[in-house]
Amino acid sequence: MDPVLEAVATALAAKSAQAVVAGGKGAWKALVRLVRDRFAEDPAAKRAWQEAVADPDDAGNVGSLTRALADTERASPEFGVELRKLWHRASVHPDVGTQTVVNQIDGDVESAVQARDIHGGIAFGHHPGPHRTR
Repeated sequence: MDPVLEAVATALAAKSAQAVVAGGKGAWKALVRLVRDRFAEDPAAKRAWQEAVADPDDAGNVGSLTRALADTERASPEFGVELRKLWHRASVHPDVGTQTVVNQIDGDVESAVQARDIHGGIAFGHHPGPHRTR
């Protein structure tokens, strides 16, 4: 199995319903639309898509979706090019819904905090602030 197609199938199975319901935007919305529209022409691929979305934890369903993606890519190389382009954009900048947080650190860092909402202070190392007792 192609690891990229397997990753796409896994993510689509788990997140495509969320993307549609949450009003996904950008690359995720385009990726879901690309696959959904293409699979509408192929009953077996459409069934694989629907079963994977219905039960994304079932490895057999995700495997069937991966094979459907691979078959479609072989039959239509332009589909494969677009799928991989959108997958790259969606996996680098996942933008499903409005409550999504993207935290990414690349390279070496001394100190970092990755969070969505922080209420209160953050301190690194020894900081004799008002919450510290001696």
